[in-house]
Amino acid sequence: EGSADDAAIEALEKTHAKSQGFQLDSKLRKALEDYAMEAAKRHFTSLGYIVEDHSKNHPYDLRCTKKKEWLCVEVKGTQTNGEGVFLTSGEVEFARQHKGHMALFLLHSIKVSENKKVLTNGQTHVILPWDGDQGSLKPVSYQYEAPGR
Repeated sequence: EGSADDAAIEALEKTHAKSQGFQLDSKLRKALEDYAMEAAKRHFTSLGYIVEDHSKNHPYDLRCTKKKEWLCVEVKGTQTNGEGVFLTSGEVEFARQHKGHMALFLLHSIKVSENKKVLTNGQTHVILPWDGDQGSLKPVSYQYEAPGR
């Protein structure tokens, strides 16, 4: 997972949030992410899964296991209506390689207090199994590498 990829996603999310009337900075982005992660952990635990956080060192966020069944979960949290979320190329690639074992956990319409310190509510939308190619993937960013460099 490249940091250039992450930086591009962060910039896109900022622009998207702004277009929907929200202010998004890196602290709030992290808070939304953490809030959605906690909701996802509760959701999959309530379904009887053992949930492990893999967000720091894998191209997905949670690994959920129940007996011989396993799932890799991509978690997204947003103040917007959740109609579209941004994915890195690493997330898309991983999801394509693990089609039968992927889930997308989306917590959208999260309410943020004026001082941006308190997050509440949010509506859950879970796609299981998740095949990113079943929705529509639109390229929104490219990295150009000049020849001979």
